[in-house]
Amino acid sequence: MELNLIVPIDPGAEKQQGDEEINGRLWRVTGPHDPKHIKNHKFHCISYVWGPGVEEKGSFFDCKRQISDKTRPALEAAIKAAEAVQAESKRGKGEAFWIDAICIPQLEGYARHATLER
Repeated sequence: MELNLIVPIDPGAEKQQGDEEINGRLWRVTGPHDPKHIKNHKFHCISYVWGPGVEEKGSFFDCKRQISDKTRPALEAAIKAAEAVQAESKRGKGEAFWIDAICIPQLEGYARHATLER
């Protein structure tokens, strides 16, 4: 299994290919992180309905596959909701996100199939 996460980029960091601006901040896909240490990673897991609409390959986080046109709005909404909850609770930030279309290995092969099975 491969664990990839979407994380914010430090302000002032240089934008790289595949980075996306969401709600005024730059975000990047990181990983793969070691699944043996998954309990040490704090992240939000996003669930949403795909629907029939798709975005083209490479249109969001430089994905190698077509993704749902619902992926971007779902991630944007989750980031806004997490920021609002964190502001109200005054807790430390859990700013990593996992969303299937972006975080599952993009290319066919063992890593993709093993991750999908889990």
